[in-house]
Amino acid sequence: MDPLYIVELKVAVTAGSPLEPERIYDRLVEHAARWLSRDIDDAEVDLSDSGKADLPARRGGFEFVRTVRWAVTKTNRLRAIHCSMRQPIEDGYGAQFLCEFTLLQDEDGATIRVELGRESVDGLMSPVAVQYVRRPGVLSAVVRDRDLQLSYQGQVVTGRYEWINPPQALLVPEVLAVATRLPILLIDGGDEHAKTLGQAAANQLSGLAQVLLVDRRAQAMISEYLESIGAPLPENGARLIWPVLETRHPEFWDLGRTERIIATLMKIVASVSVAARGTNRLRVLAADEARRAREATFQKALAEAAASGDATVELDMLRGRVLELDGEVAQWVDEVERLTKENESVNGLQRQLEYWKAEAHRAYQATSASASGSWDALPDLPADDLSELAKHLEDVSEGAIVFTAAAHRSWSKCGYPHVTAMRDALITLARAATEWRRVECNPGMRMKEWLKTRFELNYSPDDEPLVIRKLHTFEHDGTSYSREQHLKLDDHVKPNEVGRVYFATDSDEARFVVDHVGLKLYGI
Repeated sequence: MDPLYIVELKVAVTAGSPLEPERIYDRLVEHAARWLSRDIDDAEVDLSDSGKADLPARRGGFEFVRTVRWAVTKTNRLRAIHCSMRQPIEDGYGAQFLCEFTLLQDEDGATIRVELGRESVDGLMSPVAVQYVRRPGVLSAVVRDRDLQLSYQGQVVTGRYEWINPPQALLVPEVLAVATRLPILLIDGGDEHAKTLGQAAANQLSGLAQVLLVDRRAQAMISEYLESIGAPLPENGARLIWPVLETRHPEFWDLGRTERIIATLMKIVASVSVAARGTNRLRVLAADEARRAREATFQKALAEAAASGDATVELDMLRGRVLELDGEVAQWVDEVERLTKENESVNGLQRQLEYWKAEAHRAYQATSASASGSWDALPDLPADDLSELAKHLEDVSEGAIVFTAAAHRSWSKCGYPHVTAMRDALITLARAATEWRRVECNPGMRMKEWLKTRFELNYSPDDEPLVIRKLHTFEHDGTSYSREQHLKLDDHVKPNEVGRVYFATDSDEARFVVDHVGLKLYGI
């Protein structure tokens, strides 16, 4: 299985609830049975003992069968169930979508673990996309149960967002500094779409991330701290802050795009959850306990047979036990074979990764070397004259970046104070333009991620207010372009410090066309 998502949560009784702690496992099983039976009329899957079922299902016009298998363990020390549900992926060429969950209660308490993944069949080497990973319904039911309190390493998981007002603002740095916490999604609470996104994110990211809506007054109180960790909260935006504060923290704009943002967040955080949560120790624990129980039962029966003096009964029991052990050995041989194949696959992917990293480094070195003399000594950027630097960048990039007359005019009169920062941004953008031409306008990922990860440039692909004001189009060399794309040098600063570079990407000529250098084009 190619895992996509793993959530593992401790389950306790909510304070004040009449539910008895020893009944937590039964409640979890009830939720699981109802969820599995959701498409069955007048019936419910019986999870009291190990079993299997083929359940008819439909999604829109796509009819399919869910194949469900579950193993139940009951001893004096623990109760557990491990359930695996497979269903075909629509247009997946036989590939399967998998949902596995494990429920366990022992002397240490109760736990639920849910895993999602996909699995190809017959060695089909073709990408099979799971378009949108969603929180599984069994977890949804458990989260909504007000008698149950879920937690991850001491953090309560409710499936709801929390408001951060000024009284709570001073606690935010303390919370963000906790290395064992879940990722935290900060949302600008002043945006009109904040509540809608907050509830959807908290719902879907239960057990993966916590969601905080920060009001504008609280934002002012923590803005300096967020800047210091490289995670400023964008106006009308959101920021996912990882537990390791030295990493890059993804930001999101246009909060009205709820479904798209949630889908992106799920891909980002769910993939990390797979690495963080690793092997299903609950399943191993239950399997070990089941083996111990079987062995104890066998030894007791064997002792009774030996005491009776009936050698035939004793021999039959030993033969039966040998057959059982042979079956277990066969299962472990299959498991070893499966893990060996997975390990070989991982090794192959690792070799591919190393190869492409080496290729990328070689190409970058070759590109740099080919123009090393020209890139070494770059002109300064006067506060009111773009001409010398622009001309040099156009020459050294061999036309991969060009500057329009409007770009020269905008710089000459803007008064942007951080001249060195603007010079550095333009030089880096020119290097990016050169590389973009070299890879034939296809860097292999979205422009925003490419510019950020490869060149550390803050880029936005669109600017709706610019379009509304009809400031987004321009002409150059007889061709009409859109300059919605832009670099952002600063945000949340004084109006005369909001640096911007607006430009278009021209695939026909394989170049960046810069049409504005200076301040933000509106709202100043």
